[in-house]
Amino acid sequence: MMITSFLFLLQKPPPLLNPINRDLVRLSLVAGLLLFFLLLLLVITTVVHFTSFQFGIIDEKRIENIVNDTVRLVTRCEKISDYRIGNLFMFPISLALILLFSWFIKSDKKCLKHCDGRPGIIPPIEPFRTANRFTTATVFGILAFEVLKIFEEVLFSTTEPSKQGVLFELLERIAVVLLVGMRYYPVLASLQLRNIFCRFMSWLYILPDLTFTIYREGSCMGFLPLSKRFSAIEESKLRLEWGSWFIIYGLVKNTPHFVCLSYIASELTVRLWYDSCYKQLKSKKSIWISPIIEYDEYNFSKYYVMKLFRRTVSMNKNINSVNNTVNTSDEEQ
Repeated sequence: MMITSFLFLLQKPPPLLNPINRDLVRLSLVAGLLLFFLLLLLVITTVVHFTSFQFGIIDEKRIENIVNDTVRLVTRCEKISDYRIGNLFMFPISLALILLFSWFIKSDKKCLKHCDGRPGIIPPIEPFRTANRFTTATVFGILAFEVLKIFEEVLFSTTEPSKQGVLFELLERIAVVLLVGMRYYPVLASLQLRNIFCRFMSWLYILPDLTFTIYREGSCMGFLPLSKRFSAIEESKLRLEWGSWFIIYGLVKNTPHFVCLSYIASELTVRLWYDSCYKQLKSKKSIWISPIIEYDEYNFSKYYVMKLFRRTVSMNKNINSVNNTVNTSDEEQ
């Protein structure tokens, strides 16, 4: 039995073939657009923030003007940085998209004889499938960043407690978290749909998010939301002393968010213009027909399991060879 298992380990297994054919053109487009959107966010945000606060001005005669500008900018940042406003503004749009996307999903059990079985329930994720796993993880990364911003305000805000009480404030925080989830639910739902209209609407939906991110972070980089710790004069002196370090702090803080947002924008762009338009026209099919994706989840899971076991066997071989070498050296000594 031991000899048979040893001979089995010595046999070289046949190479594993990945069941998914990688489209190099598509991967190049996603990578190029990711870099483009990321540079767009970083460069424009930096330029907007640098020109807004005028870090190069150190003339003492203009200190009064600088204080007035700082008061105006800080007041604007208090409004822009309030995440409740952005989420409340996006809530009706996201709700409309959810209802619209549900119309393109056929029901499995109820109302099958009416409206061709529509509408249906949109599954945001399918936990036992490996398709869309990177895009889904990126969306949850954005959600985690938004939730961390809420904790940032709770931890560092120096405002007085709400007059309605702690319980009301807790319910308000929970409602904001739900609004954040609703805000990015259409993006998750669009991953399950291949209709060109749904992809176009999700692509249009993510563009205002990019624009608002540039406007918010460019205007309020390094600004702590709802903080009353510094007066206007102290704020102006602090920005004059630190200068461009506010930009460095803001870029380091927001780069993970920028990367996730850039990837989502690039992926949705490629899905719309490359998968639903270019490839359909190239194969002489109508763009209004959903592209058929040949994807076998069983073969894909089988490939990764076999790859994992082969990696384990190779690691065991290396460990055994190292142990034999050590034992041989000990015997010689």
